[in-house]
Amino acid sequence: MLNDMKMPILLVMVILLAPPLIGHAESLPSPFNARYNVVADGFKAGEMEQRLFRTNAHTYVFETEIYPTGLVALFKSDRFVERSVWTAEDGRPVPLEYTYKHTNGKSETLERLSFDWTRNLVISIREGEEIALPLEPGMMDKLVYQVALRRDLQEGAKQFNYQVADRGNIRDYHFRVVGNERLKTALGELDTVKLERVSKGDRQTFIWVATGLDYMVVKLTQIDDGHTFSSTIASLSNNPEAKGEESGG
Repeated sequence: MLNDMKMPILLVMVILLAPPLIGHAESLPSPFNARYNVVADGFKAGEMEQRLFRTNAHTYVFETEIYPTGLVALFKSDRFVERSVWTAEDGRPVPLEYTYKHTNGKSETLERLSFDWTRNLVISIREGEEIALPLEPGMMDKLVYQVALRRDLQEGAKQFNYQVADRGNIRDYHFRVVGNERLKTALGELDTVKLERVSKGDRQTFIWVATGLDYMVVKLTQIDDGHTFSSTIASLSNNPEAKGEESGG
């Protein structure tokens, strides 16, 4: 069964699972480091690490990295790394640059998006091909839109729609609140809001965000083509550089 696991689906989890950020009174994000366990059809398939830190008073970096572990690592070496550099205006994220890298030991795929707010263009470069797209106010990349999701949840929104620049296209990300649940996690029992990502086809994606952690994602479940993939939070720290001082486990 392990040979048949779809490791590329982990990239989908990266896109969806990245947690809304722990904020303060001004709704600006604080540094954090989080780790998640990824399970595919009942087997642990990998882990995901996420970090957010500030490079200066106005610029933030949000990184996520996912890789196989255990028995899956014997068959797959795929590693996915995403990085978003962004700033904030009026408490809303404004992307500056996004990079995506996929390595598997034999090859490497690299994509870079540059957001030129002066010319109102987003430039996508992937495998040497350059595509220019119109840049509209409020447009985001595949990581930083979750900062807006956190704030919208805090403000009581029940449905969400974000325009996201993705691989030379502009895509709409839709979410809706479907209920409330209390979950047992490595961080203890947490009160959560359950979200559904609204998409075409048979794929179902559900996300649980913890109200006591400023709507951080603590669980994701995806059902696709007869397979069930889930990710749950394993540890959390407010210091992205202190991996050995995390809580939980």
